[in-house]
Order: sequence, then structure tokens, then C-alpha cells
Amino acid sequence: MELAACLRGSEPMAVPPITSMTKAEFADFLNQGLAENPPPDPNHFETALTLLGVLEPGGLSPQARVEDDIEFIWGLYRYTEKDIIIVDHGVPSDEPEPNSVLVHEFVHALQDADVDLARYFEERSTSYDTYLATASVSEGEARLHQSRFWSSLLGLDPSAIDWDEHFRETARYGEEWVLEQASPYTATYGFFPYELGARYVHHVFRDEGLAGVDALFASPPQRAVAVMTSEAAIETADWPAPEFPEPSAPEPWVLFTQTELGAWGSYLHLYRIASPEAARAAATDLRGDRLGVYAIADSRTDTAVVWQLEFGSEASAVAVETLVRRSQGSLARDANRVVLAVVTGGRSVDWALAP
Repeated sequence: MELAACLRGSEPMAVPPITSMTKAEFADFLNQGLAENPPPDPNHFETALTLLGVLEPGGLSPQARVEDDIEFIWGLYRYTEKDIIIVDHGVPSDEPEPNSVLVHEFVHALQDADVDLARYFEERSTSYDTYLATASVSEGEARLHQSRFWSSLLGLDPSAIDWDEHFRETARYGEEWVLEQASPYTATYGFFPYELGARYVHHVFRDEGLAGVDALFASPPQRAVAVMTSEAAIETADWPAPEFPEPSAPEPWVLFTQTELGAWGSYLHLYRIASPEAARAAATDLRGDRLGVYAIADSRTDTAVVWQLEFGSEASAVAVETLVRRSQGSLARDANRVVLAVVTGGRSVDWALAP
């Protein structure tokens, strides 16, 4: 705890309760949580993401979620319970991995003491896009100091490391890995806030120390694109959010859920149908989106996706229109706005494209 506080430049605190679990015990813990709060069945949001090509079928099932979590998660700070869970992956306790994970979780505990993480996420994380942006500050700072601590455990001098290059390369390799996955939507959760977040927070910590990080918590990025594009320095994405009219869905269609995938979610979709350069150029020019998922009551198979996007230029909208028309779904464009509609079962979605 003293090392974690020293790394970030804050005062230490009392060590929170820590529970160590085997992977089997952690799986039981996760399954119990899912049993108490099961995902919807049928999950039309899962179907929507598969229609967009960013998730494989079953990618949001309880089994898939638990399998991913027990492999990815080594530690967990629970800001509601104010405790830490450490997952034993069979690595000896004197190795760098479990020690650096403990420092990572202690950083979260120190953050929570400063800013109240529960309220931080409740107020600012309302969609996929805003979660990635918000979590990039908390996870980014924790990964930043975890990496600095890890370098010392490897016998390196942290002050002699080119951290700018380290975080650029880690972000690049991580992005390549995500894009290769069958479900890049879910793979993103274990990459974006950590590696891109560490690169983002590093820019501020390098120049301003803890005061700069505190300022990020007070005013985190509003959109994930700010983190996505902050390769050499902090970028902002603070333009007014565009408003989208809700489509007039005819009976028996009803709105199942809605969210914002943002620039990163758009990039994941466009990457499947375009060159990486074209996909990134269009996605990072996105100014806002609304992903509406519609379903027919009592149907397990009827799902419609209505994705409304606004770009910073008409040229980007035209580029996306050209790319999407080659692939799937129905599409309409008006100036710098695009509407993509995809549906199961061959039903008409003309209502989604109406002005």
C-alpha cells in the first residue's frame, strides 16, 4: 500500500479487506452474481451486436462471460464493498504478476478514497462509449503505476525507460489483438481502459503528476475517441452531443434497449468491411451516435438494429455510406448523418430510414 501511494504521489491508507480465490472459487463467485442478476433472455442486444459483426453468437452468454473473466481477471477492487479480490492463477506469490496486480488494486482503493468511484461511474458511465472514456482514467492510472512497479520488479530503472514509447507500443499491440478476436466488442473491455487508458493518463502524469490525474477525475473525457486519438498528447472531444430522433417503430416492434457505441464501436464495425486506415479515419470523425435495438414482443428471433451516426464532415458520411452499402443492411444518408438498419428474418425496416 505504501508503494502504491508513493508511486502515485498520495498518502497511504489502511489496507482494505483482501480475499484470495482460486480460479474455481472465482468462477463460483461470478456465477452466483449472474444468477442473482441474469442477462435478459432472449438477449436482443447480443443479437444486434452479432448483426453488426462485433460479437460472435453467444458472446454475452453467462458461460462466455465467466470463461473470459476467470482468464483475464487477476484482481478486483469492489468500490461498493470497499474490498479486494485476488484470483490465484497458480503463479508464485514472489513473482511480478501477483505483486503488481496488488499494487493495481491498491491504486483503485486510493482513487476511491479521493473521488468515490461508485459515484464517479454512476454519474458519468451511461453507455459503452462513455464507460470506455470514464474507465480509461481509473484503469489507466492503475495500469500506469502497475507498469512502473513491474519494471522495478524486473530489475529495471523506471527513470531510464522510454515510457512514451512503451505505452504507444503496448496500445498498438493490444489493438491488433482485439481486432483479431471473434468478439472484439467484449475483448475491448480488457484492453481499451487499461492500455489506451494508461497511455492517456501517462501524458498528464508525466507533465503534471497527481494534480493532473486529479483533474482528469474531475473532468474525464466525454467520449472514448479522446482516449483513442491521444497518441502523443491529451486530445479532447468536448463538442455538443448531437440529438437523434427516435424512429417511429410500427407495431409489433418495441424498443428493447439503446446505447452509444461511439468512435471505438464504429471502428470495430468498419474494420470488418474496410481497410484499417479508412475505418479509423471515418470512426474518429464521428461526432455522436445512437444504437437502438428493437424486438417483437414474445419473439426470440426478431431483432432490428437502427444505428444513427453523425460525422464531422459529409465526406466521412459518404465514405461510410459507400462502405456499408457493399456489405449488409439498409442505409440512408442525409448530409453528414447516416442511418444503418439491420434486421433478422427478412422483415422490412423501411420505418427506420424514414425522415
